[in-house]
Amino acid sequence: MSGKIKVIRICSSIILLTCTLLYSTIHISAQTKSQNTTEKNLSDSKRIYLDATIDAARWIRSTATETSHGRAWPDDAIGAKAISTNLADGLAGKVIFFLEMHRATGDEKYLTDALAGADYLLATIPEALELNTSPPATSLYYGVGGVAFALHNVYKATGAEKYRAGALRCVELIHKHARKEGGGVAWTHYNDLLFGNAGTGLFLLFAHKEMNHAASRDLAIQAGRRLLDKAMKESGGLNWKFRDDRDFILPNFSHGAAGIGYFLATLFLETRQKEFLEGALSAASYLKAVARTEGGVFLVPYGWPNENWKGYYDIGWAHGPAGTARLFYRLWQITKDRSWMELVKACARGIKQSGLPETPKPGFGNDSFKLDRRFGSASAADFFLNLYAETRDREHLDFARQLVEDILKKATRDATGTRWIFPRYAFMEGANSPAAFTGYFYGAAGYGMLMLRFHSTDSDAKWRIRLPDDPF
Repeated sequence: MSGKIKVIRICSSIILLTCTLLYSTIHISAQTKSQNTTEKNLSDSKRIYLDATIDAARWIRSTATETSHGRAWPDDAIGAKAISTNLADGLAGKVIFFLEMHRATGDEKYLTDALAGADYLLATIPEALELNTSPPATSLYYGVGGVAFALHNVYKATGAEKYRAGALRCVELIHKHARKEGGGVAWTHYNDLLFGNAGTGLFLLFAHKEMNHAASRDLAIQAGRRLLDKAMKESGGLNWKFRDDRDFILPNFSHGAAGIGYFLATLFLETRQKEFLEGALSAASYLKAVARTEGGVFLVPYGWPNENWKGYYDIGWAHGPAGTARLFYRLWQITKDRSWMELVKACARGIKQSGLPETPKPGFGNDSFKLDRRFGSASAADFFLNLYAETRDREHLDFARQLVEDILKKATRDATGTRWIFPRYAFMEGANSPAAFTGYFYGAAGYGMLMLRFHSTDSDAKWRIRLPDDPF
C-alpha cells in the first residue's frame, strides 16, 4: 500500500512540476511579449522626435543657396533671404544644429553641411568690428562671440586646425576692441547678456576654459568690474539698465539683472573673486524684491516704465522664468543652498500656471503664446527637460512633452520637410509679414535642436553642445 502511495506522490509531483513549467513558459512568453510591446512603443515615441528633427533638417537643406563664399542657408526662406553669420538667426546656429544631427544620426551629409557653414563663417570674419551697430558686433548671440563658439565646436568635431584658427581670430577681435571704462572695460553701451557686455564677458569665459585662451579670463574680469561699477542699487539689490542711453528696465535674463547676475556668478566660478558672487547675490535679491510669489510661483515682471508692460509677465528664455531660473540654478551650483533650487522650482510653477500651451491666463497677455526659443514655449520645454535631468521628476518630462507636441502640431509639413511659419515680430524689418525662419532663435534649427534634445533625453544619450549661458 505504501508503494502505491509513493507512486501516486511521484506522479503528482511530476504533474505539478509539468504544470508549473507550463505556467512559467506561458507567463514568461506573455511577459516577454508585453515587454517587447512596451519597448516598441517607447522606441516609436523616441523615433517621432528624431524623425521630426530629420524633416526639419531636410527643409533647411532645401533652402540652400550658392554664394561667393560657398553654400549657405538664408535666415528666412520666405522674405529677403538675407544670410547672416550670427548664432541667433544665422549660420553659426545652423552649424551647431548640423553638428548635433551628425552626432545623433551618423549621417555624413550633416557634417558636410556643418563644414560648409563653417567655411562661410571663416570667409566672412571681418578685419575690424563696427561697435556702433545694433546689435553690437562683439556679442555672443549676434556677434563674433557666437561665430567663434560655432567654429570651435567644428574644430572639436573634426580636428581641422583652420577652424580653431578662425575661432581665435574672433577672440582676438573682441580683445582688440575692448575699451577702457572706469575700473574695467566695455565694448558698447549695452549692458545685457543678449546684445551687450555681459554676454561678451560670458563668451570670454568660454574662450578661457574651452579654448585655452588665458588672456580672456582677465578681460572677462575687467568686464565684470565695469558692470559692477554701472549697477544701480534698487529694491535691496543691484539692477542695471538694458542700455546706458535708455531709461527702461527689462529685468529678466536676456536684458537685465538675471542675465548680468548670471555672468557675474559664472565669473565667480572661474575666478573665486568674492566681489562677483556678491554682485550676483545682490542681483538675485533685487529680483526677489520685485517678483510675484503668491501661490508658490516666482515671476519677475516684463519691465518698466512702458505702460504696455504694466502687470505683464512672460514665460520664455528672454523675459520669463525659463531664463531667469538659470541665475538661481547657478547660485545653487555655487552655494549648494537648497533655497536657490526652490526658486528654480517656483519658476517652473510660474510657467505651469500661465496657461501654457493653451490660452494665456490674466497677466500673460491677450495673444497666443509664442513658440520660439527666445520668447516662447520651446525655451520653456528646454527648461523643463533640464529640470527633469536634475530631479528625475517625471512631471517635468511630461510637461516638456506636452509643449513639444504642441510645437509639432503647429508645424507646416510638405515634401520639402518641416518648418514653422509665423508673422515677423514688430521689432523686425517687414513686421507682421510671414516668415519661415531657418535659425536657432526663431526657426527650424532651434525647434530641431529641441526635438533632438527630447529624443536624447528619452534615450539617455548625452547632450553634447551647451551654449555658454546654459548652466544645466
